Amino acid sequence: MANKTAIADLSHRIDLLKPITQAKWKAMGTVWASVKRPGIKSGAMLGSAAAVVVTQGFTIRQCDDVKKGWRVRYDGEIYDIMHIDKSVRGELTLTCRDIEVKT
Repeated sequence: MANKTAIADLSHRIDLLKPITQAKWKAMGTVWASVKRPGIKSGAMLGSAAAVVVTQGFTIRQCDDVKKGWRVRYDGEIYDIMHIDKSVRGELTLTCRDIEVKT
């Protein structure tokens, strides 16, 4: 069984954003989170431009409303939630992505 995140590690505030339409998002709340070290993968293609895909993990307390396809706003950046890990009781780890296009 994985170790539960200590409350003291939930030291960052993130906003959870729910899709309303394809272009509109509604802030559903601000929660405390543990921010994981980002993962970076280069060489992906986005249309005709090369891109860098940055994955970012956030661990939050259990929240049944959060779904794949929602977004996280943290430190001025927006991340798409790609996966929700529920393997540790009482918490969720959100694996998110941020795509930066090189021009």
